[in-house]
Amino acid sequence: MHPGYYYSVTSADYSRQGAMVLLLCNSMRLRFCLSIAAPLLCTLLVLISAPLQAADSGSSADKGTDPVLVQGYLSGKYVFRKTRVDDEKIRDEDLSTDLRIDLSKPQSNGYEFHFFGTLRDDLSSNRDRTGYSPFEDIGNAYRSRTHGYVYEAHLDLNDPFSHVTQVRIGRQDGTRDEPIFFDGISADFRVAPRISVTAYGGAAVNLYELDNRWGSDSLHGIGLDLYPASATVVNLDYLYVDDKRGIFDTTSQRDQLISLKLNQRFSPNLRTSAKLRYINGDPRDMEVRVVGTAPETGIELNAAYVRQFRVQNELSNELSPYYDVIGQSEPYQSYDVKVRTFFGTHVAVDMGYFKRALIHTELESAFNRAYTRSYAVLDITNLAVSGLSLSFTGEQWTAGHQHLTSTGYDVGYAFKAGRRSPKVSAGSYYSLYKYDYYLSLGERTNVRTYYVKGEYPFAERYSFSCGYEIEHGIETYQTAKLGLRYAF
Repeated sequence: MHPGYYYSVTSADYSRQGAMVLLLCNSMRLRFCLSIAAPLLCTLLVLISAPLQAADSGSSADKGTDPVLVQGYLSGKYVFRKTRVDDEKIRDEDLSTDLRIDLSKPQSNGYEFHFFGTLRDDLSSNRDRTGYSPFEDIGNAYRSRTHGYVYEAHLDLNDPFSHVTQVRIGRQDGTRDEPIFFDGISADFRVAPRISVTAYGGAAVNLYELDNRWGSDSLHGIGLDLYPASATVVNLDYLYVDDKRGIFDTTSQRDQLISLKLNQRFSPNLRTSAKLRYINGDPRDMEVRVVGTAPETGIELNAAYVRQFRVQNELSNELSPYYDVIGQSEPYQSYDVKVRTFFGTHVAVDMGYFKRALIHTELESAFNRAYTRSYAVLDITNLAVSGLSLSFTGEQWTAGHQHLTSTGYDVGYAFKAGRRSPKVSAGSYYSLYKYDYYLSLGERTNVRTYYVKGEYPFAERYSFSCGYEIEHGIETYQTAKLGLRYAF
């Protein structure tokens, strides 16, 4: 979870050093290392003792070996942000490194290992700042200038037993639909040809909680997948979270979440989904989506309806991660309709309508707004020059007594065909409300953003990126970006 905009520059040497430190210094506690990490690493050593195979190398099957396929990336960012508040220049600097590793044995498909983590270094030394800073974020809450997060580090055993399709051991991210992190074990079972079960549990990991002693929080859950017909999938989930609150002697939070989801495909060009969730026995929210295409007319449709039934009070960290930022959330409903029409191979027109309405209109507040946005977008690609793309946006906003119109644009150019083509783009867009949940910038209104960015892939696996962004609102925020990424 990084700030929404940043200045990033990195060197390959620092990225490699940061990645090694990240492997050694992470947020897993000693008990997890002894109980889970030790056997996990031992098994990993067995895996990597086999011949390694890069993601794009040829097959080794003819040699009778079972190589380990290694995929992932290593990237570093230098983050610089700058603004002026009350004639005072304020800046913030951070350095971060991301590492992702995916190991598998594609021939036997018996084992997999997945790792993803971040190491961050606060260069601005403003962690003890007692005054106001618009760039305060979670990185300023630590005494140490350097800290790391491990989001994934798990070993997967594929088809280890009869009716068991996979067992995952270690730190896991989002085993089912909910965005949860835990250190433990999960397993997938095929109990019948049309019935699958997932069970999981362990120590809950709240990466950004001040009182984050390992093992004090726990969670467990079970999911049931039913396939009554070839085009129908039914998912039923239960999640229990025990969130210990001891830092301010507050009451611990124990929550039960039940969700029911239906996916239905009516034809190859039309599918729908509906999801309903209950929290502690009361309806929490629902979501309905429809996605359809009409190839003969070149029309695509995407529509969604979301309804929150109850007041969102404080729950466990897993189920209300932003409560300390946005506070209590009042019930609302939203409508989102998007239609895209193609005219030949170079021109497309998008028409859209979004409405967010509060159930109780008198309770509108920051982070909880009622508004509508109607828009049209004209996309043109390869019309005059191969690789040149143009996009023009016209919008109409309504919020209370406000009625605003705005425009936006994007101009891009790809220097050659293919995914790894060098490309540049520039543009501007308007936001009636703009949020960044990770900074104390809070809610900004009537914001105009201008940007320019570019990407240059080189040496097969490297890519260099750069950019500049300026945001005009009540204050002006400037961001420049430089980055380097290595994919393996």
